[in-house]
Amino acid sequence: MIATTEPNERAGPLAGLVTLAEHQQQRARFFPSEDSLRWHVRQHRQALTDAGAVLFIGGRLWINADKFDAFVIAAGEAAAKRRAVAA
Repeated sequence: MIATTEPNERAGPLAGLVTLAEHQQQRARFFPSEDSLRWHVRQHRQALTDAGAVLFIGGRLWINADKFDAFVIAAGEAAAKRRAVAA
């Protein structure tokens, strides 16, 4: 298991933030490599930012795992609906 908080970090809003590498390792079924997750973030950067799913703190990319997952699920549902209509 990957530790996502520092030992002295208290539970709170920052506790839900993970690095790109941590998120990829926890979601390897969907993003088999860090590069595939980076590509996804690049392709959807504005929408992910608007959703609060990605943040830049101290010049580093952080992922709000719950919001990121909700974004991926909503995007997947929308894609499935588009395919159903096109079929």
